[in-house]
Amino acid sequence: ERGEMPPDLAAWITAFMNAHSRASSRAVALLPVFGSVRQVLDVGGGSGIFSIELARAWPQLRATVLDIDTICSEAARYIAAAGAGERVTTHAANMFTQPWPADHDAHFFSNIFHDWSEETCRLLARRSFQALPPGGRIFLHEMLVDDDGCGPLPAMAFSLLMLMGTRGRQYSFGELRGMLEQAGFTDVEAQQTSQGYYSVVSARRP
Repeated sequence: ERGEMPPDLAAWITAFMNAHSRASSRAVALLPVFGSVRQVLDVGGGSGIFSIELARAWPQLRATVLDIDTICSEAARYIAAAGAGERVTTHAANMFTQPWPADHDAHFFSNIFHDWSEETCRLLARRSFQALPPGGRIFLHEMLVDDDGCGPLPAMAFSLLMLMGTRGRQYSFGELRGMLEQAGFTDVEAQQTSQGYYSVVSARRP
């Protein structure tokens, strides 16, 4: 949120999230919906693991990892190690206050909305809507809780972790749909991935 992080902490967090996301990034890359994406902005993309796997799976796709500068420095190492440097780049910026790169037809958020309050999530949705071209897509990769907030158990356990460690929680599809529609998005839908309890919620800017 401050837009800065010491290099040693950035290295630790990036390594942790890279390991955490290894299986789920491959599951996301299998979704056919990304076959129509040309340039994706991976907002808060950390190590770039989702961008790397998407680029591997879809030859037409290029990706930009947007994160703060010390995280981008770490991401560059992971991208280079994966041999993905020609199709995956980084862009250092504070996602809350600084401009986002233009010329992307999709924005991807993995485990980002669950870190923040509903108010902040609505801000991110508005910023995405403003930066996307007409017809652009937004993708939210999250564990979805049931509409009644009582399950499933893994998503609720993860939500408790978020309540203890961040300003957010896991949201239901209905809650995320409301945030996206309030920002102006349409055609909101959710598709479960092949990995565990995750889904990808997608919507389109008219």
